[in-house]
Amino acid sequence: MFEQIYNMVDIGIIILDKDLKVTHWNRWMETHSSINCGEIVGTSIVDSFPNLNNKRFLRNVKSVLTFGNFYFFTQKLHQYLLPFKPVCSFESKFEFMQQSCTMGPLRDDNHDITHLHIAIHDVTEITNLVQSLEISRNRADIANIAKSEFLANMSHEIRTPMNGIVGMTDLLLETELTHEQLDYAETVRSSSDALLTIINDILDFSKIEAGKLEIENIDFDLHIAVESTLDLFSAQAEKINIEFSCFISPEVPPLLRGDPGRLRQVLINLIGNAIKFTNNGEVGIRVTMAEETESHVTVQFAVRDTGIGIPADRMGRLFKSFSQADASTTREYGGTGLGLTISKQISELMGGQIGVESEEGKGSTFWFTVVLEKQPSDKQKSPVELGDIKNMRILIIGENSTSRHILKTYLESWHCRVKEVDSANKVITTLQTSAAEGDPFKIILLDSCMLKLEVDDLGRIIKAESQLQNVQIVILVSVGRRGDAEHFRKLGFAAYLITPIKQSQLFDCLSMVVGSSANAGKDTSRQIITRHSISEGHKQRIRILLAEDNVVNQKVAM
Repeated sequence: MFEQIYNMVDIGIIILDKDLKVTHWNRWMETHSSINCGEIVGTSIVDSFPNLNNKRFLRNVKSVLTFGNFYFFTQKLHQYLLPFKPVCSFESKFEFMQQSCTMGPLRDDNHDITHLHIAIHDVTEITNLVQSLEISRNRADIANIAKSEFLANMSHEIRTPMNGIVGMTDLLLETELTHEQLDYAETVRSSSDALLTIINDILDFSKIEAGKLEIENIDFDLHIAVESTLDLFSAQAEKINIEFSCFISPEVPPLLRGDPGRLRQVLINLIGNAIKFTNNGEVGIRVTMAEETESHVTVQFAVRDTGIGIPADRMGRLFKSFSQADASTTREYGGTGLGLTISKQISELMGGQIGVESEEGKGSTFWFTVVLEKQPSDKQKSPVELGDIKNMRILIIGENSTSRHILKTYLESWHCRVKEVDSANKVITTLQTSAAEGDPFKIILLDSCMLKLEVDDLGRIIKAESQLQNVQIVILVSVGRRGDAEHFRKLGFAAYLITPIKQSQLFDCLSMVVGSSANAGKDTSRQIITRHSISEGHKQRIRILLAEDNVVNQKVAM
């Protein structure tokens, strides 16, 4: 029975006794080696096949016969099982076959080792298939790299006409248009912006795949890089009636070295997502110091929203290519699913990492870190001259605790004495008390969007009080509307700023307000301070040479 079974199986079987003499050589071995059983049985395998008489094979044999170990090895067996007869040319299937071999012990009824067996499997077909798949995969990788390199190199050619469309549409919207024309032009602009976002994501992802996404290392002002992104989203946040804020910790040095463009790209992606997935509440950006050495700082950027949140079982897929939380997200909100993947690559290339904390229905906080080099000490800004702002008493009015905290932190970093009130009903009493104590508030920062009492009424009440007429009111609004500045100027307000408030802009505004305080009171003829007047104060007469080879972009820039 045993003879029939081991001659029928589709594997080679060799059985050796403890002296390494062949006791069994099955039919598969006869067929594939051209050596019949009668010729080989009874001979020593190492005498018949001299190549087996090597240290490695004999060591493994001894281990099998002594300890009962098993060994598995893959090789072309004809390298060892050379014919023991000169008359055999060994033009057998072994020469073209890939084998996997198993060697192990055989035991008697007393569990003593009496023989060892070698089982030989033909794995030629599997091996060839694996090799074929490997070749196919390599070819696909080469084609994919070629595709990615093509798209990466096409970046300029694709982006340039799209930028021209967007820019010229913006200019068109500033001309006199009928209601219908205005609607058409705004549709073109929104569609162009959406298309440009998709193109940028795909091109950047292609650069990542092609290994061509490079990080610059240039001097820049971190405050300007961060705050310049806010203007892109202020109108959008106001349109859906959400509070939009930004806080940059005074601990973070402004003058650093890195890639401001890529940094803004990640911020824009995270802020855009936050606003897109938030229907009510607020979106806040927070920039803090995570770590500092003599030459570098690790800065953490966090974008928090009160939006739809992310289910716990779907957070793992967020940073994968072409993936969003689920398919319905793509259908409802749009997007390629590449933004977070690109952001992850950029943050890692800048020495940091990215992550998210979220609870479904309660919002999300996406954060990332980057390592930035400090600019040399001789390039750092001189300490800010606080002037009359130092020790000035300032009242913050607003219902939103986040906004009040940001304003208070900035003001206290300039050594101002600050008090907060969260209700308009407390304002007059607070102002009268401070005046009666001989330590009146000099400036009021008034967040117009969060007051239950009308801003106009509150302004008139303050200006009507004889002991409060010299207090300077700075009104903070979410989005400026035509005519607002003139309206608040007539009410006697000193300044009119758009939120989210920028740290440098707030400081300049307060400095200008203090300088013009002599004209306070009922004099409404003086100019109100706005972001435009602050900007004009910094401008110089500069001649600009524009180097641009695209005619459309020349028109847009001019």
